[in-house]
Amino acid sequence: MGLIDDVLKFTSRVLYYVDRYSLSLDKAYQYAKHSLGLSSVERAPKFFYEISRDVVSKFIQLDLLCRRYNIAPTYKNIVRLWLLLYGEDVIRLNAVRHYVKRLRKRFRDLDLSSVIEEVKGVERLAIEYSFPLQFVKRLSSVLPLEEVERLLKSLNSNILWLRVNTLKFDVDRAIKVLEEEGVLVEVDHDFEFMLRVVKYDKPLHKLSVVREGKVIIQDKASAFAVRALDPKPGDVILDLCAAPGVKTSLIMQLTENRAKVIAFDKSRKRLRSMIRLLKLYGVDVSRVDIVLTDSRVIRWVANVDSILVDAPCTSSGVVCRDPAVKVHLRRLTKVEHYSQIQLELLRNALRWIPVGTPVIFTTCSLLPDEGEEVVKRVISGEVLAEVAPLDLPVATGYPGYLFSSSVRRTFPHIHHCGGFFYCKLVRI
Repeated sequence: MGLIDDVLKFTSRVLYYVDRYSLSLDKAYQYAKHSLGLSSVERAPKFFYEISRDVVSKFIQLDLLCRRYNIAPTYKNIVRLWLLLYGEDVIRLNAVRHYVKRLRKRFRDLDLSSVIEEVKGVERLAIEYSFPLQFVKRLSSVLPLEEVERLLKSLNSNILWLRVNTLKFDVDRAIKVLEEEGVLVEVDHDFEFMLRVVKYDKPLHKLSVVREGKVIIQDKASAFAVRALDPKPGDVILDLCAAPGVKTSLIMQLTENRAKVIAFDKSRKRLRSMIRLLKLYGVDVSRVDIVLTDSRVIRWVANVDSILVDAPCTSSGVVCRDPAVKVHLRRLTKVEHYSQIQLELLRNALRWIPVGTPVIFTTCSLLPDEGEEVVKRVISGEVLAEVAPLDLPVATGYPGYLFSSSVRRTFPHIHHCGGFFYCKLVRI
C-alpha cells in the first residue's frame, strides 16, 4: 500500500493547489513535490507527473461522478475514483490491481458509461471529455456539435512544439541534437524554424538545447501571433504584455536583432525573468526597452510602427499544454475578468497611436468572449477604429460578426496547435 498511499497523498495535493489557488499543473506539481518531500516522487518524478496530469484532466468528470453517487467530493476520493476507472491501465502493478478490487466493492454501483449514456448533446460531451458544461455550451453556440466534439478530443491530447532559435542555432543541427537526446520532430510547413514534437523520452525543459536557449518551447499558434505583426528590420514595435518575452524574442529572431522593441509589463518579477531569458536567447537587449507599467492606463508619446497586444486570458485554447485550465474554467467570472482587461488594453492602445498604426490583438482562447466579442465592443466604442484584413493561413473567426472574415483563429483539431484568436485593428 506504500505506493498507493503516496499516489493518493501526492495527487490529491496537486489537485488542491490547482483548484484552490488556480495554479498551473506544473506549478502545482512542484509545490506538492516540495511540500510533501516524498522519496517515491523523487525516484519516479515522471510517473507521478503523468498520473497528476491525467487526474487533473479528468477532474471535472470525476467530481461529477462523486456528486452523482453521493460520494464526498474530496480530493482523495477523486483520486480514488481515478484509480478505480483508469488506474489499472496506467499503473500495471499487482498492488494497484488489488486496491482496485477493493474499490469496486466499495463503489459497486458506480458506472461511468451508464452516466454518459443517460445524457445527450453538450452534457454528454462535457462529461465524456471532462470539461465544464458552460464552456461546452459556449463553444456549441458558435460551432456545430460534431466539431465541438472533435475540438474537445484534441484539447485532451498532448500537442507540443519547439522553436529553433536561429539567433544561436540552425534548424538542421537542432534536429540532429534533438534526435540524439531522444526527441523525434517534424519540420513545420508554415515556419521552417518550428518543429512539432512526435516523441520524447524526457521532459523538454531538461533538454540541453532548451537549457542553452538554442531551442525554445513555444506553440506554433503563438508564432502566428508574431507573423500577424509582420516585423521588419528597423521597425519600432510596442509589446504591451511582453513578459516572459517569448514573442519579443521571436520578433528579434525574425528581424535578426534589427528591430526595436519597447516592452511593457506590470509584473516586476516577470520582467526580471524576461531580461534573463532574452540574454539566454541571444537577443540584443540594447534594442529592447523594458518598462514596468500597467498598459491599461499608461500614456506614451512614441512613434511606433506596430503594437502587439497579446492579452491575458483564460488560456482555454492551450488546455492541451496545461489541463489545469479545465478546472479553472469552472469559474465563469474569470472569463468576464479577462475580457474586461482585454477591452481596457485595446482602448488604451488605440487612444494614443497615430491614425493607421496597426494593433495586433491576440489571445490563446477559444471563447468568442475573449476574441470577437471584445473586438465588437472596441469598434463600437468611443475610440474610432476598424478591423483590417489579416493574412494568416488559418481559419476565419466565428460566424455572426461583420468582421468574421477578417479575423483569424487556430484550432487544435484542425491546425494541430493551440487555439488562438488574431485580429488587426487600425485607428481611423
